Amino acid sequence: MFYLIVISNIFQIFFSFILLDQISLKKRTNLIVSVFILFLVSSVHLNLRLASLDELVLSALLLTISFMNHQRQAVGVTLFHLSFAFIVQNLAVFLLSPSAVLFYIATQASEFVIFLYFLFTLFMVVLASLAIRRFVFTRLPQKWQQYSGPILFMLFFTNKVYALYQYLLASPAETQFDTLIKMFVITLVFVVTLGGISIYIFSNNQKLAFATREKVIEQRAMQLYIDEISKQNEEINQFRHDYLNILSSLESYLEEGDLQALTVYYQQTIQPTRTLFLANASKLSALQKIDHPAIRGIFMTKLLLAQEKGISVHLEMTGKIIFPKHVFDLNLIRILGILLDNAIEEVDALGKGELAVAFFQEKDALVILIQNTVRNPVEPLYQLKKQGFSTKGKGRGYGLSTVDELMSQTSDLLLETTISQHLFVQKLTLLGGGTSA
Repeated sequence: MFYLIVISNIFQIFFSFILLDQISLKKRTNLIVSVFILFLVSSVHLNLRLASLDELVLSALLLTISFMNHQRQAVGVTLFHLSFAFIVQNLAVFLLSPSAVLFYIATQASEFVIFLYFLFTLFMVVLASLAIRRFVFTRLPQKWQQYSGPILFMLFFTNKVYALYQYLLASPAETQFDTLIKMFVITLVFVVTLGGISIYIFSNNQKLAFATREKVIEQRAMQLYIDEISKQNEEINQFRHDYLNILSSLESYLEEGDLQALTVYYQQTIQPTRTLFLANASKLSALQKIDHPAIRGIFMTKLLLAQEKGISVHLEMTGKIIFPKHVFDLNLIRILGILLDNAIEEVDALGKGELAVAFFQEKDALVILIQNTVRNPVEPLYQLKKQGFSTKGKGRGYGLSTVDELMSQTSDLLLETTISQHLFVQKLTLLGGGTSA
């Protein structure tokens, strides 16, 4: 049981840092990594019996587990916590492990007493660490910890390297080579282990980044939906206001008994408004067939914008529009937004023409067709796609070049562009999508 006393410094430093850095061992990953760290560093210490080397290895592993849990925490703050863990451990050795006590434990103490002593020293270190975290760290400014952490850690690191150097110098010449070989093997194992942990962290971070990106997309989609609902509510309120005005006008004509004026008012005011309202309402209701809220939102927003600009909009779709789950939503939304913006701006600049959008099934793919009237003559396609080129002024030509860049990032999208007979046609194909009745 005496080996517990030999490796007690490892356990004391480890648990002190875990508490000071507020790393939860309730997480399964943290618990597994912690057991691995304690096993690896304890093995290094028991085989080489070099406290300086195992503490350096322990430091690197503790920095790794801290990064796994606190990716936004400044490195200086982490080094400050690690340095304090070593300070707490050294104070515990100075106060709780005098030479007389260690001599008694080594020569006369039973295994049970050794185990109790190990638990007692570990408990005192844990208690001291909790007190420091609560009464010291909370009163120290974060910037002070961030800047003083590297200084404290460099002092500790220099001390350990110097102690290791002195140990090698004091070793007999015939054992120095064996010690160096052992150190090399341990270092190699450590580097491989650290590399594996780093790969795991990177992979986990990639998953977290993807999940975060998906969450952002969902939030943007919800915001688009909320904005569209708000806009429709405003239109409903405006319609109520106009409806009351129309009723008042009708009432005045009826009171005067002027049926001829009433007929003229109906034909010139109410009938055109009724036709336009029914057409727009029909288009908006058709967009409800799109199963993707963010994409439905982008089409609603852009088509309403086109209608407000007085552009004739045609929309065709058969059945429910199903988008493939594997397509990266944000790229697709950006592509559709750019294509629709370009089409609207072109027709608006011409002052005449129309915008047509169609959804249809083509084999195992969903096709979105965006077609608009275009000026004549129009620049060649390769020039339109050139970065920086724009017909709208300097510094605004990043639409189609951005689309090409986004398309290169998504393997499940295909884009065909054609220009013919005053029409600019963009055919976007989504592999795996489709329509349903």
